Amino acid sequence: MNKVIRKLTEKDREKVMNFVLKKPAENLFIIGDIEAYGFETEFQTV
Repeated sequence: MNKVIRKLTEKDREKVMNFVLKKPAENLFIIGDIEAYGFETEFQTV
């Protein structure tokens, strides 16, 4: 099975949030950063 790593965009928000919210305590900082800054910032790559 091939696995692909790619940069996420705003179009991926629903899938990403559904995934990270399965374990919100473990993903607290990822969730907070996405909610506060989104996917398109100069200082963060999701």
